Amino acid sequence: MQNLSLSEIAKAVGGVAEGKATVSGVFTDSRSPIKNGLFIALSGDKFDGHDFVPSLENTGIAAVLLERDLSTSLPKILVKDTRQALLDLAKYERLKYDIPMIGLTGSVGKTTTKEMIAMVLSTAFSTLKTEGNLNNDIGMPLTLLRLNESFEAAVIEMGMNHSGEISRLTSVCRPNIGVITKIGVNHIENLGSQENICKAKLEILDGMEDGSPLVVNGDDSFLGNFESKNHPVFRFGIDSNRNDVYAREIELSENSIHFTAFCQNEEASVSLPCAGKHNVYNALAALAVAHLMKIPLEKAAKALEDYSPSGMRQKVFVKDGITWIEDCYNASPDSMEAALKVLSAYHGGRKIAILGDMLELGGFAEALHRRVGKAVAENQVSLLYTYGPLSEYIADEAKRLHVEVESFREPEALADAVRPLLKTGDVVLVKGSRGMKMEKIIKKIFDEDD
Repeated sequence: MQNLSLSEIAKAVGGVAEGKATVSGVFTDSRSPIKNGLFIALSGDKFDGHDFVPSLENTGIAAVLLERDLSTSLPKILVKDTRQALLDLAKYERLKYDIPMIGLTGSVGKTTTKEMIAMVLSTAFSTLKTEGNLNNDIGMPLTLLRLNESFEAAVIEMGMNHSGEISRLTSVCRPNIGVITKIGVNHIENLGSQENICKAKLEILDGMEDGSPLVVNGDDSFLGNFESKNHPVFRFGIDSNRNDVYAREIELSENSIHFTAFCQNEEASVSLPCAGKHNVYNALAALAVAHLMKIPLEKAAKALEDYSPSGMRQKVFVKDGITWIEDCYNASPDSMEAALKVLSAYHGGRKIAILGDMLELGGFAEALHRRVGKAVAENQVSLLYTYGPLSEYIADEAKRLHVEVESFREPEALADAVRPLLKTGDVVLVKGSRGMKMEKIIKKIFDEDD
């Protein structure tokens, strides 16, 4: 972000400025003040940023942006809605930069695909990317406000829970290339059907100029036949008959993937240091963007060799002779099935799954949890432990298919049951929705403090 005067910011967000200041950054967390920064006081269910303004008066920040007038020694801007003002300021800054902007959404694989796209773009461009999963109407504009003249491209992730949210975000981001990874059932509780989820994801086009390409998963039943009058559609997938970028000769092992990628007259060998067929799709999406950005396929494929999962996404480690697949970031039926396939690829010892509830599935919850229970059996899981009331449907279905199962409502009881049964050579998958905080079960099994 370039230095901005308080009056310029006020004009950009439709607010009224009191005092003078020069702002060099923006923040919304009062615990992490930025010197010469603008604090935007957001109001939420648990906290109101306005309450923390007094604590910022002697921290070296430049000014505050408020929707409720307060008496403060700091220069300030008063607006009707600070959340909207954050978006407005991000759009104002984004439009200053004529650089390739990749906008990304989808039901699963967003963050992994974003990381892979950023890796391949970084071979040719200084690239800004969304950090972690900061993909909502707070995290996304804060990412855009990090733009400066040093960046030559950007990869921006966009998430949603309801219809209209992607439209709002893409109107700020203004992507030159849009990417949709897959249409799953996440947030079906709010949207009612996969058809509605697909419509919500396609809102990414609302912020894209005519002629800007859309990259989609051509093997996806909802996206594979999608056509647009105003946007060329570029497809990736494993089916070579319908996709512009596709994979052949796929070899999956416990901790790596090898395949040959094809795109028009190019082909390249791809080696990924991670497991799971779903990551083939994530890599192909990145290679599709690379092609549109005129990066040679072989150069892009080489960049992916250094990929490693971020955060709590499919983190694999060995402790006391036991292999752990810590995949605690989030869960949906699609990602659960993908993780179970990764577990099933391991050879030797017992395959143990510790699975938690999948949230935000509404009236579809029972059927979709039972679908995962069937996948547990199909992937020859030796022992299944479930945590939470919804995951008992997983347990019930798996038990019906002759899997050995135990269900728990308390993490301590689950950990106490699992701990004495583990032995060298076991492979343990731990996965559930973010709200289940499955990582705490691993800590309790290890007798570590939270």
